[in-house]
Amino acid sequence: MEIEILNPCHENWEAMQPVEKGRFCQTCQKKVIDFSTLSDTYIKQYFQNTPDQICGRFRDDQLGRTLLDEKKLKRPYFIS
Repeated sequence: MEIEILNPCHENWEAMQPVEKGRFCQTCQKKVIDFSTLSDTYIKQYFQNTPDQICGRFRDDQLGRTLLDEKKLKRPYFIS
């Protein structure tokens, strides 16, 4: 899964009213989920379990790349 935003919102995040897990946009009348602090695994699960259109806030480094499934990642080995 890869997150790509074709038409980014230009509303001010700080001006939106805080709500659980994000903010409420008065212009769109929609809840905007704050994904910027969430793991790739959580983001993937959220999108798989939410069939509705989703408005979200992301960090730049979360966009345009394949989201990783942390559960499948192996721990690194250290050689001393």
